[in-house]
Amino acid sequence: MADISQIGILTPVLWEDGHNSGKSLLKFFQKADELGFGSIWVPDRLISNGPAFPSPLVLLSMAAAVTKRVMLGTSVLIASIRHPLEIAQHAASLDSLSDGRFILGLGMGGRVNEFTSMGISQSDRLGRFLESVSLYKALLNEQGKVIPGKHFAVEPFTLHPKPKSSIPILFGARADKALIRTGQLSDGWIQGGAGTDKEFLINWQKVMQACYETGRDPSDLLNGKLIYVNTGKDIRRVIAEVETQLHRYYGDALGKEQVFAIGSAEEIANKIRLYKNAGLQIPMLGLPQPDVEKLSFIAEEVVPLI
Repeated sequence: MADISQIGILTPVLWEDGHNSGKSLLKFFQKADELGFGSIWVPDRLISNGPAFPSPLVLLSMAAAVTKRVMLGTSVLIASIRHPLEIAQHAASLDSLSDGRFILGLGMGGRVNEFTSMGISQSDRLGRFLESVSLYKALLNEQGKVIPGKHFAVEPFTLHPKPKSSIPILFGARADKALIRTGQLSDGWIQGGAGTDKEFLINWQKVMQACYETGRDPSDLLNGKLIYVNTGKDIRRVIAEVETQLHRYYGDALGKEQVFAIGSAEEIANKIRLYKNAGLQIPMLGLPQPDVEKLSFIAEEVVPLI
C-alpha cells in the first residue's frame, strides 16, 4: 500500500468559468492537506486552448494560507518567459510564509505564441532558462554568485525575505538534451502528461546517469509524473472531462491513452502502480475539477490499492 504522504495532487485550473471560485479552491487545498496528501502542484500556461490559467504562484499562496503541512510546488513554471528576479522574490516570500514548504518546478516552455506575446525570441529560450536557473540557485539557495549574463543584467544583491530553507529546483523535461541537463543541474525531474511507464523508466535512467556523470548522487534526486485521473458512474462524461482538461493544456500534442487513469478505484490504482514500479516517487494526480468528494475517493479508495 502506498503512503499517501508520497502522493501529490495537481490543482485543477481548467474548468469553465462559473466554477472557478476562490472558495472552491480553498476547500480543495484544505481537504488535500487534511487527507494527508504530501504535495499540491499547480501547472502554468500563459496562453491556453481555452480560458487563461490563474497565476500558479498566486494559487500556491492561497494554498499556503489554508494548509499546515503539505508541500507546495509548480509543475512547471515556464521560466524562459519570465524575469528570474521577480520569480525569485515570489518564491522566497512563498517559502518563508509557508515555513519552508515550497518546491520550484521549472520548464523552458515551447509554445511560440507565449514567447511572441512576451516580446521574446523563442531562439533565446535555452539561454534565458540556464541564466534563470543560475540566478535561482544563487538567490534562493546561496549556490554560486549573482553574475550578470546575456539576457539578465542583474546587479549583485541579497534577496529579502530569505527562503526558510533551501528550495528544491526541479526541471520538467522530455527531450534527451533536457533530460541530461536535468541530471546535471537540478534537484529532480518532473515528467508531464505524455509518456508510458516504460518511457518514464528510460528517461529517469537518463536523468540519473547524467547526475552520476556530473559527480552527484542520483539517490538525492526527486521525480514526479503528471497523471490525469477521474471517476464517476457515466464513463462517457468521465472521459470527456479529462479530454477537455488535456486539450486546453496540451492541444493535440499527446495521446490520451498515455495519460488517463480513469474508472474504478482498482483501474486508477493499476495505472498509477505501473509508474510506481518504473521508479516514480511522486504521482501528481490531476482531477478535472476541484471536487473534494473525488479527492476523498482517491485518498480512501485508490491510495490503499497502489
